[in-house]
Amino acid sequence: MKKTLALILAVLMALSLTAPAFATEETAPPPLAEPGTLEQLVDAALYEGTDILDEAMVWIENHPELVQTFRDRGYVDFAVANHGSSAAIDQLWYWDSLEAAIEELLYSWAWQMLWMQEHLIDATALKAENPELYAQYAANAETYFYEELWYGSVDDFMNYHYGITEEQFVDAMVSYQLQEARWEQEKIDMVATYRTDHPGELEAMDWNAYLLSEYWYYSNIKDFMYSYGLATVEEAYAELEYQYVSNKIWHAQYLIERAIFMEEKRAELGLPAEGYAVMLNGDFLKFSQPLTVKYGNIYAPAEELAKAVGLTGSYADLLVDGQLPVRRTAERAGYSVFWDEILDAAVLIDMGKIATKLDEQVTILNRTMVRANELKSKDGSGALDMALVLLDSLDGDKTYTAAINYTFGWKEQTYWLKGSLTSPNFADIAKMLNDAVLAESWYYTETELARYEQLFTTIGALKSVDFAMEYNTESGYATFTLPLLTTLGRIMGENMEAVNELFIGKMEESPTLGALLAQATLTATESQYAPYYDYEYTYNDSPVYYWDKMDGGLPAGMDFIADSAFRRVGNEDVMELGLTDLIDILAAEDEYYAEYYAEELKRMLPKFSLVLAVNDKGESRMSFEMRADLGALFGMYSSIGTAAEMTAESKDAGNTQESEMDIHVRNTFTFELKSKVVYK
Repeated sequence: MKKTLALILAVLMALSLTAPAFATEETAPPPLAEPGTLEQLVDAALYEGTDILDEAMVWIENHPELVQTFRDRGYVDFAVANHGSSAAIDQLWYWDSLEAAIEELLYSWAWQMLWMQEHLIDATALKAENPELYAQYAANAETYFYEELWYGSVDDFMNYHYGITEEQFVDAMVSYQLQEARWEQEKIDMVATYRTDHPGELEAMDWNAYLLSEYWYYSNIKDFMYSYGLATVEEAYAELEYQYVSNKIWHAQYLIERAIFMEEKRAELGLPAEGYAVMLNGDFLKFSQPLTVKYGNIYAPAEELAKAVGLTGSYADLLVDGQLPVRRTAERAGYSVFWDEILDAAVLIDMGKIATKLDEQVTILNRTMVRANELKSKDGSGALDMALVLLDSLDGDKTYTAAINYTFGWKEQTYWLKGSLTSPNFADIAKMLNDAVLAESWYYTETELARYEQLFTTIGALKSVDFAMEYNTESGYATFTLPLLTTLGRIMGENMEAVNELFIGKMEESPTLGALLAQATLTATESQYAPYYDYEYTYNDSPVYYWDKMDGGLPAGMDFIADSAFRRVGNEDVMELGLTDLIDILAAEDEYYAEYYAEELKRMLPKFSLVLAVNDKGESRMSFEMRADLGALFGMYSSIGTAAEMTAESKDAGNTQESEMDIHVRNTFTFELKSKVVYK
């Protein structure tokens, strides 16, 4: 369907550009800028090394008539004539003005031209310095293109790069081949230098054994050859030789950089250049004697360590030569203990103390936690209404609706819930699933197809689906009752009884927000991995880093949930979060990418707004609005993507909780959800 739509759109746009104009002179729209203006800019900028980004912005400022042309002739004609890519049509939907859409259109074009400019300047230089080699690469341009690049045709490549000329296409292919030749020579030189510096090492290597030990996803040398497009085993061995050498060189450089970084980091934290350290709730302890290693454990002076962790009573069973083992002593005193192998430090954490310190900063949101704890023991009922509309301009939109009604409550340490789902669209869903299976019928046996037919017939005849669940808070097990699942499993020859019980964990007393944050940090700390790849990144995953930040209060980027982020309005504390605030949050978490986040988020989220209000009873209301470019948001590389909007509102007051959410993805679907819960 998408391919068909794209083909029809492309044909219609091509006809709009090539068909004769039937409009009279009086009604015909004005022409698109003066002919050749953009082309002249391109030709001058590409080969002369002009700063295309600056030139493009100046060009926009000097052509205000483009905005009027946009309105008169429409965005499609403008995009195709001045941009060379119909994909720009999606850009308009989420920009607040025509001017902004045009600017983004040309800015995106300029970035592509900037990239192409480097190749064309490279080719021009080769043509002057070595015309014979240039001629060789130019003669091979089209062959190289079809062998190495993924475009369907030369025209596709030229159009994708905003309408470059055939001459520019040849120069681009010349530059590609030149860069590839340079890279191959660099690889040869790197291996030759390593061979000289490490005589005999490469000659002694068993490359087949190296392949299987380091590249587990290849079964043999032939798989490796196929993956890299290599013709002979000798080429494969040469490639493995290069990768071995480059990894060796990279790792040696990594160790040097890591040592420098860690030396600076230890100095910044007030630690000696070498030796072990102990951090207690975010502060490094100072001992009268250096820490030592005995029996694989770190030991510290006994009295000093016992006093620091508050250990009372006898600890003679732990004492060795007047010293105590750090881990066992701290754990006996009630601390959680982690080892930071990046800084060679034992990290001791009093979870209760950290949680208390955090809770002092989030008293407003903790009101909602108290209210949630009060409501969880009440019986009640709920209703959930959903509507999904699949947008289809050719075959007509399709609407699917469903409703869930349920009751819930507590009985002898068991939380129970039961209800039913009703929908008028079970037959439509069954047909959709059946069509999908029939489209791949070659994949299934006759027995399987017969079972699927019976399965979809059963689903299509449904009017409602009943369900129930019981969760024992002491055992941690939940039991599900879903008769339909058992029936469908029987049809498919599967025993579904085993999935009716699931362990989801014991329910503890509802924690405070500070305790949840501390627990989340604990989980993140436990999952941190050994440093190898990026010394700075792994430090940011280390226990010292986490708990140093946590001991100072809320972690970087979490200030928006603190009491200080709210302002008093009537009987409520209100927090408002906009796009600028979101950028500040991400910048605080990672200063290195602050500028990047600022630019990217403005492009990815043209609109972002969150309002949360909490009263003294812990009752709350929330409203949320967002407009996003999904392609850029999830791909981070696309300047043009699918636009989407989302709005949500919720209110929790008295014995009622209500919420509503609407999602609209351009030319794809809309989804509406309404929920209401009433407590007795």
